Amino acid sequence: MRLHRLRRSLAALGLALAAAMGASAARPDAVLVAADRMVDVALGKLVDAPAVLVLDGRIEKVG
Repeated sequence: MRLHRLRRSLAALGLALAAAMGASAARPDAVLVAADRMVDVALGKLVDAPAVLVLDGRIEKVG
């Protein structure tokens, strides 16, 4: 009975670790978002074919 609990606990721990490692590995550090158009609210105009670079969840560059 004790061995069964230990195996079940180790299996659950292994699954949790695998899920955590998979989630962190799937998150990219840099993402480039491309669009057909974008509204530049600072200039009040539409920008054709913009690209937005996102690094670590923050907008780094727009162009």
